[in-house]
Amino acid sequence: MLGVTLLAPVRASALPPLAAHHAVYSLSLKPGANSGAIAASGAMRFDFADSCDGWVTAQHMVVDLTDNTGHEQHMVTDYATIENHEGTKLTFHSRQGRNGTITSLVDGVAVLSHPGGGGYADFTTPDHKRVLLPAGTKLPTAHTAALLRAAEAGQKFMAAPLFDGTDDGGAQDSFVVSGRHYPAGPGKFAMLDGMSSTGVRIAFYDQGKGDQSPEFETAMRYYANGVASELEMNFGDFTLLGHLDQLAPKAAPHC
Repeated sequence: MLGVTLLAPVRASALPPLAAHHAVYSLSLKPGANSGAIAASGAMRFDFADSCDGWVTAQHMVVDLTDNTGHEQHMVTDYATIENHEGTKLTFHSRQGRNGTITSLVDGVAVLSHPGGGGYADFTTPDHKRVLLPAGTKLPTAHTAALLRAAEAGQKFMAAPLFDGTDDGGAQDSFVVSGRHYPAGPGKFAMLDGMSSTGVRIAFYDQGKGDQSPEFETAMRYYANGVASELEMNFGDFTLLGHLDQLAPKAAPHC
């Protein structure tokens, strides 16, 4: 699956105000870490904003890849969500395409009984169905809130079920490892000036399969205002690196 979500930031009293922002990343193949590709390039656009009723994220990723047999592939992924501020309701849309053909289309709504509680996801595409979500499930923004709080507090590990709506399955088990912490200092972009940051790695596992190999792994440097840089996305057969090229604030809504 070519599809990865930059988990959006959330309000948290223990952290500086987190920033609504527009970010653009250039993508390249990680040298020496790929068995399924000989070349890759692309770009990813990520937007995060507060709509007053909830957090809105939109992500668009394009990758041109040449696999190890010489076949060229043009892959496009779009992902959009609205998550309420309480972290109990998520409206999601995900679309993936390859060489002009849509390979995956997912739409629906997930509801938790309370923050971090159990609940369900109702899918409308590709099929109408309900999937139960286990107790402890976090939605994407709430998951990142917990991740950032843990990193800021010096906590090295965090595990929790995560439901993000990128496919028509249920929650995945996520395991977060926080690494090096960088103190506040000057940043490449004005939005990053005076912001501390932490290197984070996240592995995602399908629940109930008993497989110790993650389905997907990602790493990034997360700043305290929710901006991510130095991306690494391991799809199994190949790994992409993401370099933050553009970063700009988005205006706050008039609620």
